[in-house]
Amino acid sequence: MTDQEFEKWYTAIKGGVSAYEKMEHRVAVIAGYFGGMLPDTTLTAAQVAEILKLRNKK
Repeated sequence: MTDQEFEKWYTAIKGGVSAYEKMEHRVAVIAGYFGGMLPDTTLTAAQVAEILKLRNKK
């Protein structure tokens, strides 16, 4: 996934999780986005780590 594509996904996921306080709800949103990606979508480990940081409310 290019940096531009990642930024679009990251912004969308960040917007989705921002509506929830509990970590389990935020994780569910993230999982939903991952599940909605095309099967051949490739993320780097750094991109996955950046998305997973959204589990915790800052």
